[in-house]
Amino acid sequence: EFGKEYFEAPHVFVSKVGTKRAVRSVEDTLWLTVHLTRHDSEEHVDDIVDDLTVKEYQELGLVNTLDNLKLLKGEQP
Repeated sequence: EFGKEYFEAPHVFVSKVGTKRAVRSVEDTLWLTVHLTRHDSEEHVDDIVDDLTVKEYQELGLVNTLDNLKLLKGEQP
């Protein structure tokens, strides 16, 4: 979404909310994702999953298609 980036280990970064991510690793890689949640224990795993996932990309309220991007620019899809 924001172009290619190249990282060398060790590396930590923060990605923007709603960003789609794709990774191509040329070596064995350990990937860790950390999310803030309002729940304070593992007893609420189902609630945590519901809070941190969406079924459709559109639920994020972001531009999700080329047609929508054209509409934002005032163009015809």
